[in-house]
Amino acid sequence: MPASFRSPGVLLASFFTQGDLLHGLFLVCGPSGAGKTTWLEKLATLARDHGHTVGGLLSPAIFENGHKVAIELLDLASGQRRLLARPR
Repeated sequence: MPASFRSPGVLLASFFTQGDLLHGLFLVCGPSGAGKTTWLEKLATLARDHGHTVGGLLSPAIFENGHKVAIELLDLASGQRRLLARPR
């Protein structure tokens, strides 16, 4: 990711400096624990705060006592959360 897009607000603003809102799909990748889900949640909040419709799915981890114990599925459009995975 370009350094200028490390802030969700900078990325959101760049959508408008390009002439119109970016449509389509983009992929955020990085190592485990890098903050990808947190970054995307911030981007979604900023977009909503600016009046945009937000959709998509995130899979945030669930931690207990500092250990990952499960993964949720978060629908960004509805805010619904469901259990996606838990170790056997």
